[in-house]
Amino acid sequence: MVNVRPLLFLAATMAVLSSLAVSKTIHVPADSATIQTGIDGAVNGDTVLVAPGTYSENIVFTGFAIKVLSSGGTSATFLQPAASAVSIVRYNSGESVQCVLAGFTLQHSGPSPAVEINGSSPTVRNNVFYYNNKETGWMGPSVVEIASDAAPDVHHNLFYDNNGFASVAIDGAARVFNNTIVKAFRFGFDVTSSSAIVVNNIFVACGQSGITAGSSTALMDYNNYWDMDLIYYPGTTPGPHDMSIDPLFVDPSGKDFSLLYRSPCINAGHPDLQYAESDGTQSDLGALPWFFDPPAPVDMAADSGTLIPTFTWSYVDTAATTQQGCEIEVGTDRSWDVAEMWASGQILSNDIFAAYSGLSLTDRGLYYYRIRLYNGSHWGSWVEGRFAVQIGQFQVIHVPGDVPTIQAGIDAALTGDTVRVADGTYTGAGNHDLDFWGKNIVLESENGPQTTIIDCQASSSDQHRGFYVHYGEDSTCVIKGFTVTGAYDAPDPYYDKAAILCRSSTPTIQNCIITDNACCGVFSTMYPNGTGRVRIIDCTISFNTGFAGVYVDWGPAYLTGSEISLNDGYGAFIYSVYNLPTEVSRSLFQGNEGYAGLLITQSMAWSNIRVSNCTFVGNTTGFVADWDWAKGYGALSGSVRQASSSVNNNISSFNTERGMVLNAPFDYDVICNNSVGNPSGNWIGRDFGPGDTFGNLSLEPLFCDTATDDFHIYDNSPCAPTNNSCHTLIGLLDVGCRCCAARGNVDGLIGPSGPIDVADLTYLVAHLFSGGPYPPCPEQANVDGVSGPAGPIDVADLTFLVAYQFQGGTPPPACP
Repeated sequence: MVNVRPLLFLAATMAVLSSLAVSKTIHVPADSATIQTGIDGAVNGDTVLVAPGTYSENIVFTGFAIKVLSSGGTSATFLQPAASAVSIVRYNSGESVQCVLAGFTLQHSGPSPAVEINGSSPTVRNNVFYYNNKETGWMGPSVVEIASDAAPDVHHNLFYDNNGFASVAIDGAARVFNNTIVKAFRFGFDVTSSSAIVVNNIFVACGQSGITAGSSTALMDYNNYWDMDLIYYPGTTPGPHDMSIDPLFVDPSGKDFSLLYRSPCINAGHPDLQYAESDGTQSDLGALPWFFDPPAPVDMAADSGTLIPTFTWSYVDTAATTQQGCEIEVGTDRSWDVAEMWASGQILSNDIFAAYSGLSLTDRGLYYYRIRLYNGSHWGSWVEGRFAVQIGQFQVIHVPGDVPTIQAGIDAALTGDTVRVADGTYTGAGNHDLDFWGKNIVLESENGPQTTIIDCQASSSDQHRGFYVHYGEDSTCVIKGFTVTGAYDAPDPYYDKAAILCRSSTPTIQNCIITDNACCGVFSTMYPNGTGRVRIIDCTISFNTGFAGVYVDWGPAYLTGSEISLNDGYGAFIYSVYNLPTEVSRSLFQGNEGYAGLLITQSMAWSNIRVSNCTFVGNTTGFVADWDWAKGYGALSGSVRQASSSVNNNISSFNTERGMVLNAPFDYDVICNNSVGNPSGNWIGRDFGPGDTFGNLSLEPLFCDTATDDFHIYDNSPCAPTNNSCHTLIGLLDVGCRCCAARGNVDGLIGPSGPIDVADLTYLVAHLFSGGPYPPCPEQANVDGVSGPAGPIDVADLTFLVAYQFQGGTPPPACP
């Protein structure tokens, strides 16, 4: 008989030893080459700590209560699928809430969810989900999918610019709280479980609505829904404490979705203590905290019109204390190892102002300052600002005459000054990644873009752009007369990268050549509440390899007198959502390889859009107006339609696929356009209202010479003002062809009998009566030199030519 007592004792001892085992940390890639092998080697209580980098893997958790954390955070640690058809992360082995995934940016998932949770209850927190399911559209999978047998905690995650049906699909007893969802393609959440908890989330600019829930009775409350056509999908019951108000993010165009101190989302969450903040106050909404450690100074200012400035601020503390002290430092740079000009020391005072008391400042000097505050128990974080003393008159600063680099010229300038750059090719530090620091100055070349070149000399391992304009500069901030080339700024799919990148700023870009950049030419965004519009005037934007030559995201634009050509993506993509005028006029869009030469999307019902006197030639599609959400959903959202927009006097011809694609019922004018010679259709999707059909044509525009890109028109073109019912110029360029050498030389050839022979008569007969080609030089085919009721070339010319050749008639008149 076997004595089982030793075996039982051994088993008990092993269990005790197992419980006393020290949890280990597995470092990736130092200890384990991949995250998956790190997970495979982990057991309950272990941590897999991942170093910064981009990891292409399809991760499967193995049922243990482990933590997979990044050491560098979401800004430095990226997960993307090795196999695009498989989810980046899968839970299907009964994981508990002690199984944690935190600190990663999950990106570029394909036709599968980024995270898939089945039969498990893990914790997914403090991650960023960015640019997932982009190729799947709105019918693709959701970014995070929670099955009916799953009950995870999904919280404090940022979902930004993802496609798919929803950011999170909730079919189980999940707790989904304190997430921020921005620009979901269709829905923020799809809630089909009645046992889910959905609280403290912020939804902004979702394509259709924040939540669709059908008949679900889940707890959905204390959420904020802002800036979308539908707050709740029909049939969804809002919670009594839900809001629809601007959350006031710090810098949404720069993807900083933390909350400003005056945000209505602070202390607005569910009162249950399980959601409370670390300082014991009621929970905020969203994934990201208030942007400074309180107490903190806000609305800081320094008087720049004096050599003894006064600093002012407002005091904010989420714990509702009062200011008990302050400390101020002033220096000449952003390094605070030493405050070169002034260090006030700790001042015990409740004053929210202080006069400068340091070394003497100089006129036109640029200085940095920082302030921190005391609430009686602890000091808050330092908050930094900058100011420039400006007492004298405006100046002109010459580069390289006065300062050696373009950035040095900008740094030396103050608002209202001009920085003038001499001829030359400018490279290296100080001549790329140029930053205006909020100054509305004119930066101009002496002699134009052909002789003044900013060459970024960038590569995938050494990335640079030409300009970064991001401190609220307006149209009086001018970039004029430069060639900007050689930028490399992480091209598509990171389409908010460009040779000239503008965020929350609307500079004027004039007479510039922006070419041969491995990114967009110009990117501008005014998200979420734009004022002003970027202005692009008389520029050439060509041979760029990003998402578009010009990309305007969440804001109006003014684009005129420009050539947008031969870019790998769209010519220009304008996502205009505010009721401010977007105007595209007198511009050429040629040979762009993306979906369209010009696409204006989700715009016509919201904004005053005018597209006029443009020529679209050789693009995939010429012009596209698309996704008119406010009309499609106006009855549900209460959106107001506007009929103040127009698409007039444009030519779209000889594109490789389509001419004009107008994908919505139009309440605006579409008149006096000419769309012809596009093999997949000249007019697609148009549903004109009364008065919208006037003057639209599908006739050969008669360009002078497309082989040499001369898009002037012949005098007998239907696009010339005298030859169409609108009596206006259609397209970019007016009559400008002069090719006449000998009237009567209809075919343009010189034969054995001279320039005028029987072949010319045959050519003219075929053109007039048999659908033959148009004469290569219409002025020569206008044999009698007279324009009749049928136009410059008519039967009278044939009669004149016959009489001259066979009846001894009068020779054709001389060319003009």
